[in-house]
Amino acid sequence: MMKEAATIWRDQGVTIEWLPATAQRPISPNRLRVLVVERQQQSANPGEPFTVGELLRPVSGHPVAMMSIQSAQRLVASLRGRAGYELAAVDQRRLGLVLGRALAHEIGHYLLDTHTHARQGLMRPQFNALEFTDRRDETFALDRVASAWLRSHLDIGPDFTRPDVRFAYAH
Repeated sequence: MMKEAATIWRDQGVTIEWLPATAQRPISPNRLRVLVVERQQQSANPGEPFTVGELLRPVSGHPVAMMSIQSAQRLVASLRGRAGYELAAVDQRRLGLVLGRALAHEIGHYLLDTHTHARQGLMRPQFNALEFTDRRDETFALDRVASAWLRSHLDIGPDFTRPDVRFAYAH
């Protein structure tokens, strides 16, 4: 999960530093906590969309990205027999891929400071299960508008090479 999310954002010029749960937290106005939890779904109907991640912004305190392991497991399990290959041996890797992509999306809401979604790329409102679990899929990048906004607000150059743009996330 952490590797996938970090890779997606590294391609945008943002380095994510994961802090161990026991590490002393730096004093910072910009901090995001990531929690992976078991969570009951609102609907268990096979055809209805469901969320894997959600960004919570409390009135006071730091925002929290809540990642549902149960939803990610449901998504991976839904592909058995439909994907054209056996998933049993790689469920854990695909589970990490799904959680990482969902987390990268929630980090996008945090970094872009938006509740809205894009028509394409990482910040779309929905992903289908096949692309969400496909290790080769490359549709999890920011679209041009979001990428330009990020570069202008974080002072990232057009070549995405600004090694000092860093965000630390505790888990």
